[in-house]
Amino acid sequence: MEPSRTALPSAPDGVAPRDRLLLPLAVLLSVAVHLGALRNGFVLDDTYVIVRNAAVNGSAPWWEAFVRDWFGFHRSQVLSIGNWRPLVTLTFRLDQALGGGAPWVFHLTSLLLHAAATAALGWSFARLTRRPRAAALFAALFGVHTLHTEAVVSLVGRAELLLTLFAVGVCHAHASSRRASAPLSVALFAAALLSKESAVLLLGVLAAGDALLRPRAWRALVPRYVALVSCAAAALAARRMVVGSLQGYQLSASSNPLVSAPWIEQKVTAVRLLGHATSLLIAPFELLPDYGLAVMLPSARPDPLFALGAATLAACAALLWRSRRAPATGDGSAWPGVAAAGFALFAAFATNLVVPILVLFAERFWYLPSAAFLFIVVERSASIARPGPRRLALSALVLWVALLGWLTARRTAEWRSDETLAASCVAVNERSGLCLANLGQARLGRGRSGEAYALCRAATSRRPDLAPAWGCAGTALARMGHLDEAIGLFERMVQHPGAPPEYEGNYVRALLLRDRPREALERLRRIAALGLWTPQAEALRREALQRLTPPAR
Repeated sequence: MEPSRTALPSAPDGVAPRDRLLLPLAVLLSVAVHLGALRNGFVLDDTYVIVRNAAVNGSAPWWEAFVRDWFGFHRSQVLSIGNWRPLVTLTFRLDQALGGGAPWVFHLTSLLLHAAATAALGWSFARLTRRPRAAALFAALFGVHTLHTEAVVSLVGRAELLLTLFAVGVCHAHASSRRASAPLSVALFAAALLSKESAVLLLGVLAAGDALLRPRAWRALVPRYVALVSCAAAALAARRMVVGSLQGYQLSASSNPLVSAPWIEQKVTAVRLLGHATSLLIAPFELLPDYGLAVMLPSARPDPLFALGAATLAACAALLWRSRRAPATGDGSAWPGVAAAGFALFAAFATNLVVPILVLFAERFWYLPSAAFLFIVVERSASIARPGPRRLALSALVLWVALLGWLTARRTAEWRSDETLAASCVAVNERSGLCLANLGQARLGRGRSGEAYALCRAATSRRPDLAPAWGCAGTALARMGHLDEAIGLFERMVQHPGAPPEYEGNYVRALLLRDRPREALERLRRIAALGLWTPQAEALRREALQRLTPPAR
């Protein structure tokens, strides 16, 4: 039988009635700062994941969510993104059925999921530390943190919300000594894996917690770990069947410069990325929807961000050592070490610290790890022995909540549309090729071809590998009547993967307008081979064939 301390501490007794209201108020605050999202539309990848996804919009059966990737493509199609999150796709399908495709329904669901995650984490803090006021402060910090805006307001961030909810459930079920807890932990772990692939890291978090809290219970825990590992293996096998490989997407030096970098440059750059994330957790003043490849450029030269990342790793190691030496009595002495282990594991994944695996540095990756980071900050502040310094530290955290709430309300408004988001991105980093391309495409959609061309050409000068930027510039030129120059830009577009189908169609249309039907048909054959065939492509094919057919005498 497992030791009695395998169960988590029970809820604190004798809590004042007003203290019981603090956590619900913190959850309401987490909703209030994001309410502007209900006026937002579909932004960036939301278009692929929701609007054009056959498993979401109803043009394919619901069960196709399990045989299509995250963007709704089959693995043979060139635009297949290589991620597989069927449970999240099914929640989008339900939103589509309930709201008929209205964006506010999708945003409302994400907002409620964020509130549920905030409540679950706050309740966990109170149960682990027996400090209800500190738990409410922790929940408020998590709920309003500006770094979470992308996860909450961008609909593709729902994967992070569901992962966090299921992760909390897995940890509590695994720690319980009840008979039903073992199958429950496996079921919740399976749900987490079907929400996001990084859920596999929960195995390391559970192992770290068991090593610190119940080091002598391993024999009793072996059946649980066998079941959890088997669940992970089954999910990985299913992922490989759907997207074609465990990696999912093709990793290369062009998509992640760390792939071909020397070992020392890989590690220094990864620590620098950790420092970047830590700086955003502390002071999220300049946020971007995409930080580009610039932050991942390999370098062995230390700088302030490297120093901050190294300090973060050192702090995690110190907390782990201190928790290892503390008696695992369930009184909270080891919980900061468990949190540090969880943060370090997910941070290693998000920064390519162990091996290069990701192709971007995104804010939404830090939604779940930030819970561990903030847990440590609040728990350590509330544990200060002297009353004066403790009150000062907690007061500073309250002011931090107020500042973050104000920043988050502003950031939520910036995510209203592709244009508002891209404009704010360019204002922060005018050299970001992706931000310039997104703003150019938004201006193109509003018929402002001249502005679109200037922005997208600036994007191609900074990111020559960005196919949508070439397609945007070519389309803008074609609309302004410069067909030959536009065709030249389209030719540059097709040299890189990832061009949207509409730009492929614009290329064919430009060829037809220049009376080059044979070249148009050749391009249409390549479009069909790439799996991008649409009714518009079929119409263009008929037009090209008609141009090649000699008129009847």
